[in-house]
Amino acid sequence: MSNIHGINISEVPTSILPPVEVSAGLPVFIGRAPINLATSSEYVNKPLLAYTYDEAVKALGYTSDFENYELCEAIKVMFQLFAVSPIVFINVLDPTVHKKTETDKSVSITNAEVLLTQKGILLSSLAVKKTSAGQPLQISTDYAAAFNDDGQILISVLDGGAIEASQATLAVTYNYLDPSMVTEEDIIGGVSATTGKLTGMELINQIFPLFRLVPGQVVSPGWSQSPMIAAIMKAKVQNINGLFKAIAICDLDASSVGADIYTEAPAWKENNNYTDKMQIDCWPLVKLGDEVYRLS
Repeated sequence: MSNIHGINISEVPTSILPPVEVSAGLPVFIGRAPINLATSSEYVNKPLLAYTYDEAVKALGYTSDFENYELCEAIKVMFQLFAVSPIVFINVLDPTVHKKTETDKSVSITNAEVLLTQKGILLSSLAVKKTSAGQPLQISTDYAAAFNDDGQILISVLDGGAIEASQATLAVTYNYLDPSMVTEEDIIGGVSATTGKLTGMELINQIFPLFRLVPGQVVSPGWSQSPMIAAIMKAKVQNINGLFKAIAICDLDASSVGADIYTEAPAWKENNNYTDKMQIDCWPLVKLGDEVYRLS
């Protein structure tokens, strides 16, 4: 056998392409977020891939009101309690749809400040007047407005503005989020016949094309105790993008109309078809300190 000296190059045809690296256990949470506290309203029916707590809070907002804003519960549990990342969040609460309006509400000025106790106010919709019949005052000239740590808006009277020191009240108009307006249909979602836009659970199929990550767990805390929601979750995880499967993590109904004691849980599970092999059922709720969490 002859020896080969120096540098030699040989090329061999590639027989297969290397696989795309994915996070097989990627959690996907679907629910409501206090989008009025976010830096923008971009993430409405748009998947958010978040690697840190700060990233999620900036995009979705945060409040300790887990009953109305399930995605905040997921943010707290995944990032702060268990330090898991990345996470995909799908917020279905739309500030252009799920809102109510307060018109010319009279509020008192105390020490040149007004505290609006209504939660969920959309800051961009706030209009302040000296009287209900007056003209809107100018923000940054007559007053300043910002959220405090409790998610409430604090209005501060500015020196040199149009609000006199003797003014006792103001009239305010604003829109505010009403999370109770979100329905099961919003969580399930669909496809717009006119725009082709996807909403709700239909966005699960957008995660891999957007992020090149495969959903591994689909979770909808606060909603999956509904047999209809659970049935759709089971169907979705069976076939994601025509290629992948995931696990649906669901809560059994632990209320008085469901299974509020452990002996009732097996029967409720069977009677409501929470029996799929791609489904993990959770019961009951759990508590840490003063906060209550869904087990899913």
